[in-house]
Amino acid sequence: MSVEFQDNTAAVLAQFERSKAKALVMIGIKAQENATIEVNKQIYSTKPPKNYKRTLRLRGSIAYQAEPENDQVVIGTPVEYAIYVHEGTYKMTGRPFIKEAVLNYQGDYRKIIEQALGEGFGQ
Repeated sequence: MSVEFQDNTAAVLAQFERSKAKALVMIGIKAQENATIEVNKQIYSTKPPKNYKRTLRLRGSIAYQAEPENDQVVIGTPVEYAIYVHEGTYKMTGRPFIKEAVLNYQGDYRKIIEQALGEGFGQ
């Protein structure tokens, strides 16, 4: 009786990288959606001060970047005043919409990873 072994390491690692990249993009999309939900709850659900016009610029600027080579997703906004809204100032309490979008939805992100890896390996 003869036994042959086939090394599929390269194929498995390549599939893992594809599944990881897909999961990170899906997490980015979900995190962007969750940050928008949080910014709506924390900022846009309150009545603005008199003579104040809301532009919704902050809400519309939330974006993500998936970085599979670094095993991460970066979420944020280029709006210059976002840091003051998020962290607060001596006059205003912070409304950490991005932090909450990450912490409050960890279970969603875990499910996305499990789903992407499961699909990639036929489960």
